Amino acid sequence: MPYYLPTIAALDVVSAVVALAVAYVAYRYNRLLSGSVPAFLGLSFSLLGLGLLLQGVLAALLFVHPGLEYARLFMVSSYLYLLLQIAAYLVLAVGYTGITYSSSVGAELASLAPALAWIGVRGGTPLALVPITIRRAFLMDPTFFDAVQLISIILLALIVFDAVQLRSHASFSGLVLGAFSLMLMGHVAMLAYPMGFLNYYLVGSVLRFLGFALLLIFLLRGRHVA
Repeated sequence: MPYYLPTIAALDVVSAVVALAVAYVAYRYNRLLSGSVPAFLGLSFSLLGLGLLLQGVLAALLFVHPGLEYARLFMVSSYLYLLLQIAAYLVLAVGYTGITYSSSVGAELASLAPALAWIGVRGGTPLALVPITIRRAFLMDPTFFDAVQLISIILLALIVFDAVQLRSHASFSGLVLGAFSLMLMGHVAMLAYPMGFLNYYLVGSVLRFLGFALLLIFLLRGRHVA
């Protein structure tokens, strides 16, 4: 098995842990402070975290047991994660845009500002492995992968645009915009993966992780939840 498969698995698992941590704190914050955090934040990061965790675990299993069964499971998990990614970004974009353009946005910003920063996150895809029979068992359609990345870029660009409009109302706005920008750049980098540039996929995965980390830092600096 190639040396880079464990790296991808590790990045997916670590990113999943951070995403699930953000989701947990969002749910906890919402529960303790009665609606101070929009419910769509916790839902979106739960989808992203669970999808990444599944994909990362199966990538590790495929590296340890390079069989066709694990290759097919990994392919299914990759398609599933990309679908969950689109669903999560769509929920975030709709929810965030609704807050931005709501007629009552001025009144809501005071309570929602600490939580408006968590929006965003990344995608994963299977890798080209040897032998060729295993590769064919889980090789993803590059057209589908590109389409998902383009949709993700559009949704994240909308979220970044909304964040720019709200940055004067939210604390730590530099972290917020930095996190969104990192995630957006990560998906742009991943567009080069189907053309055979694996390094760009690795770069995109690292940027996604850094974006998640910035969002979690924003949360921890903005509010401490027991």
